[in-house]
Formats: sequence, structure tokens, C-alpha cells
Amino acid sequence: MTKLELNSRMPYMLMNWAEHDTRTARLSLEERGMFDVARSALWRVAGCKMPLDALKLRLRVAAASPQEALLDTLVALDLLTVDGTGWVYDDVQVREFEAAVQKAETNRENGRRGGRPKRQEPSPSQPSAPAREVDRADF
Repeated sequence: MTKLELNSRMPYMLMNWAEHDTRTARLSLEERGMFDVARSALWRVAGCKMPLDALKLRLRVAAASPQEALLDTLVALDLLTVDGTGWVYDDVQVREFEAAVQKAETNRENGRRGGRPKRQEPSPSQPSAPAREVDRADF
């Protein structure tokens, strides 16, 4: 069994609920639950990919069990992909992971350069906007 590197680059996952609901609308509640649990397990490893056997071990999916049938359904519906070497992944999740890592690295680099430039205050030589009178009622 291959030792999997933990995902330390991006510990959180942004969730696009509209997109997720669109992808899972045709699933039963059990299939949707298995999809969410599988994606959660995949997110915790680097690259969001792992051998299918390793995923089954992590999720405690026994051979010929109803849970294994749920995973098979997700693969058949192309929600999860199993490549030629037996590694499983979600195409959308892999793309989201790479985009999130890229954004985090860009933000980190911008932070090293000082972050967002400070907003310039008007100089004393520039007249400021005239103060507006406030209507008040004294009772």
C-alpha cells in the first residue's frame, strides 16, 4: 500500500453549494452522503487522489457491501474517476484544489510585498468636502 502525503498546503475547502447541488441532484441520499464523505477523505491527501483500495480502507467499506455499491455508482456516474493505475479522484475537486493553492500562494506573495497599499488620505492642501448641515428637530 502506498503511503499518502497529507494535504498540508490547503487544510480548508471552499464549497460552492449551487455547483455541488447541481452535481448531486440525481443522487439518492445515501449516494450523496457517500460522495461527500469520499470527497472529504480525498481532500485530506495531497493532490486529492488516492488508490481506490486506500479510500475503501479509510471509509471502512467492506467488499460486496452496500457502501461498495454506492462507490461503484459514483464511479459509473462519473462523479468519481478511477484512472488506469487504480487511483480515485473527483475532477472538479482536483481543479478546485489547484485553484485554491494558487490563490493562497498569490496572497502569500502579496503579503510579503506589504499587502494591499494603504489608502491615501487627502493632504491638508486639498480642500475637503464641505460639511453638510444635519436637520435636527428640537422638541
